[in-house]
Amino acid sequence: MSDHSDVAGGATVYSLIDHPRDRHVAAGLDAPAPLAVGIVGAVAAAMVALAARSPMGVAIGAVVVFATLAAVADARTARLPDRLVALTALPAALLALGLVVDGGSAAPLAAGFAGAAAAAGPLLAMHLVSPNAIGFGDVKFAAALGLALGLVDWRLAMVALCVAAGSTAAAGLVTHRRELPLGPGLLVGSAAVLVVAAASGALR
Repeated sequence: MSDHSDVAGGATVYSLIDHPRDRHVAAGLDAPAPLAVGIVGAVAAAMVALAARSPMGVAIGAVVVFATLAAVADARTARLPDRLVALTALPAALLALGLVVDGGSAAPLAAGFAGAAAAAGPLLAMHLVSPNAIGFGDVKFAAALGLALGLVDWRLAMVALCVAAGSTAAAGLVTHRRELPLGPGLLVGSAAVLVVAAASGALR
């Protein structure tokens, strides 16, 4: 597997850039945008970890941290690096396995997979219909975030996807651009849902 998503909207971060690849149809955003994405992600990760004050909160906070790095990369050069997408999924996967071992039930894994399917399924369908509209990296990134959301409630993945679509559309209206990387929107949608979940005590 390549270290870089070959059709999805993100870019590698700093030392993760190994070699140039063909660029995705959506160009990266202007300089202030990656900074804004990074700030939003960092604040969200801190809020999740502090509000939850639990192992689940720490794991979900780590998911948001890695997702932020991936989204910043996407905002910079319209590429989602495979390494960061994999790191986004890793804390949630380890949390799910820990819950399975601790509880003796496969329900957490099922919930995680349901969340991943709910988040990535619609994007996969769009990718199969029009690969230039939705890159496969967006699909993988949504699945990674959906895995974490599913451990809380798989239905949150659908809410996050709706917020992602809405925030990306709003950004397009503000910037007067028809094509934007989807990674930042997926981060915003997932982070918003997770912050609300943490504040409500769902991560304890």
